[in-house]
Amino acid sequence: MKMKSNLNKIDQYISLKDNLLIAAKIFCAILLVTFIKYQGISLFIRSSATILLLGGLILPKLVKHPLFWLVIASFNLIHLVENYFSSANHQFLFVYYSFIFSLAFTNEEEQAEEFLIKSFKYMFIVVMGLATLHKAFSLFYWQGGLIYDYMLRGGILKYFVTMIDSNNSAITVLNAQKLEAFIGNYASIGQGIKLQEPLPWLSSLASILSASVILIEATLTIMIASNRFQRIKHWLYLSFVISTFFFRMENLFLSTIALTGFVLCPKENETIRSTYFIIILYFLSLSVLSLMPGFYY
Repeated sequence: MKMKSNLNKIDQYISLKDNLLIAAKIFCAILLVTFIKYQGISLFIRSSATILLLGGLILPKLVKHPLFWLVIASFNLIHLVENYFSSANHQFLFVYYSFIFSLAFTNEEEQAEEFLIKSFKYMFIVVMGLATLHKAFSLFYWQGGLIYDYMLRGGILKYFVTMIDSNNSAITVLNAQKLEAFIGNYASIGQGIKLQEPLPWLSSLASILSASVILIEATLTIMIASNRFQRIKHWLYLSFVISTFFFRMENLFLSTIALTGFVLCPKENETIRSTYFIIILYFLSLSVLSLMPGFYY
């Protein structure tokens, strides 16, 4: 009886059914980790944003204030403008989503939640749709170039490659070192780099996986745009997020796209929503502990 009472008390503070508040706090946590860990952000923005975001996590009234999100959006936008050509994908999403939360909290609670869901939905359709078209019309991507690049650097796949042959571990480490030196050198612009291939069939696998990604992204865009296939599309989306982790260990990017799924998932699908929530916490934990940090924070 006492345990049930304690659980009820916990549910008053943490409820996955409170879509707007839990989404806002998750996004606060993602941004907080970003501002603390990403050294490329100016000290003034990092310190100011850290104080604000800590306040947002602790104080429910603050995180629901439109001005709070407008200031956070401004910080994200300033950083994006200053580092436009070197910014990762999720840093663009940070700007969009900060403004969306700011606008959402100008409405009443029910209208705010509806606005948030619709805004995330339309943002997903536009971003994923354009990303799919870009990949579909890119010969480099069709040939498996991007995924092949991730494979040669190592990533999660290096563990599977190493299981086949222990010598492959040294090859992937060497590739990563070469690429890091190559990318960081302005003299390399317009030049090429030769990397050692751990396995002869990796390029063929990369081409197959590239085509699969285009198909899955196109399917997800259509499904999210539709009001049907509620369970199927979210299980597919979860599979997409998890499989992306094998190629792109960008933990905060993955946390952000998992948050998108969480917001779009209907409240009655508690199992799927809980799975989104656990995955977000997992990716955030990896980033906080600097485990598998990937190419970006």
